[in-house]
Amino acid sequence: MTVDQKGKPFALKSEVGLPDSVVSALGQWRYRPYKKDGHDVPFATRLIVPVRRKLLPDVEHGIRPSWSPATQEMRDAVKTGEDLDAGKAAELARDLPRAEALANPRTSLLVFYTKKDLTDARRQVISWLIENYPQDDILGSSLAAVDPPGWEWEKRLWLAALKQYPSDTAVANNAITFLRIADPQQAIRILAPFDKWRKYFPWMGNIYGLAALGVTALNPVTGEAVAAAPNEFRPTAQQALLRSTNMQSVLSGMDTLMHAAQSLSMRGVLPADFEEFCPRLLAHTKELYAATSLSCDLSGGEANVTERYAFTGGQPAEVKLVKKVPPRYPPDARSRGIQGTVEFLAMIDAAGEIEELGFLSGPLALYPESRNTVRQWKYQITQRNGRPTPVITNIALHFTLGQP
Repeated sequence: MTVDQKGKPFALKSEVGLPDSVVSALGQWRYRPYKKDGHDVPFATRLIVPVRRKLLPDVEHGIRPSWSPATQEMRDAVKTGEDLDAGKAAELARDLPRAEALANPRTSLLVFYTKKDLTDARRQVISWLIENYPQDDILGSSLAAVDPPGWEWEKRLWLAALKQYPSDTAVANNAITFLRIADPQQAIRILAPFDKWRKYFPWMGNIYGLAALGVTALNPVTGEAVAAAPNEFRPTAQQALLRSTNMQSVLSGMDTLMHAAQSLSMRGVLPADFEEFCPRLLAHTKELYAATSLSCDLSGGEANVTERYAFTGGQPAEVKLVKKVPPRYPPDARSRGIQGTVEFLAMIDAAGEIEELGFLSGPLALYPESRNTVRQWKYQITQRNGRPTPVITNIALHFTLGQP
């Protein structure tokens, strides 16, 4: 929070979308003016504010770690790989730069090699990226996973990368994405030092959720569980979820379990003890969050296996406004010379309407008008696999004193 020289909150910045009630309450706080050299001056302070609110079902499902391209450049590289044919792929491989340059050519090749099931070619690309760019976004996807025969070599590469970058969360994220299947116990050990990381508890639940079913392989294209087998770590993983008191970890574990169970069930390889374990975990989940929308029902089939939200970030091409009401510059803010950017995290439902709006950052004098304006916006319906789907995206409104 930034506080002005009179002790009044001026601006807020949060990593999560704050509900209107919290923003309004924080805006009424008052501080003793901070003095420097005998003068009242503005200052910044960090707050930890507990926020309790009901989770929308799609937000609840979104706690489980999942991958989508982080940038438009990465989305373009994935699309390029999907459109490659053998001739173009050979040409791209022949002209590869020594570094992962603009346009991420190795990402495109990895997509193509995975689609064509070219194991040796995939292995070469994955190895090069882990050794040279272990932070690369594509390594956090299922495209960078390999089947059991290749576990040992990829594990050695990741452990070497972690040794080189011991505090890099991007490297840890990518390594855990692989190790949660190949060696979940090792994945837990790698995660342990990152207990302050915002992904710590969701990852913990995801690792244990997969291990609780003994998942041994994922489809590299979709990320769905395709195989499972008994192992010594399964009972430990199940007990870890049943004993956890962290709601994020348990929700992530429960959702991961169901996501994997639906996929395994469709393939006829669901472990027999699922019917005994799932109700126990669901009961524990309800102890921590009684309003959970999760269940042990597998009747939804493939429709429930797909991701519920398309995480888009910034200004993605697939999210288009069809109704945009321009904001009115608040007279009080203009008279005080206040300008800046107000950012929101918007949850857009399958009909293109804004379902929930969370405040991320900006001057508080610009917030009420910004919120009232954005609530009137409407988006083009986003489709995934031919079905309307909810979307999470960022919205930014810019205010400059020169604008009308």
